[in-house]
Amino acid sequence: GGRVRGGGVGVHAFTLFASEMRKQVKEANPTFTFGEIAKEFGKLWRALPDEEKAKYTERAAREKEAALAREAAKDARAAARRAAAPPPSAAARPMPAAGATGSSVWGGAAPPAPPFAAAPEQLAS
Repeated sequence: GGRVRGGGVGVHAFTLFASEMRKQVKEANPTFTFGEIAKEFGKLWRALPDEEKAKYTERAAREKEAALAREAAKDARAAARRAAAPPPSAAARPMPAAGATGSSVWGGAAPPAPPFAAAPEQLAS
């Protein structure tokens, strides 16, 4: 088990065992709390023969490999989309600096000052 690249969590053998045993444990112990059920899973797991534990361990390893393969395929699809994406449009390019000349959306003139900016004559006083 353990963390899988990309933040996913690998499945542990004990988790697989507990998920399979949950219904049986709850039916056999209907008054058990969540914590008591968890303790029962621990007792059952410790009592499980190593050959049985190995089945869950192998299954957990297969599921982890499948998760890694899915993550790699997802990464490959994302990389292919990025590679095939068109270049950014003109709307995504930065605007010219204030006072810049040349062809721009303002016809070669500087952009208008924002309404909150002081006029030059107000700054001189």
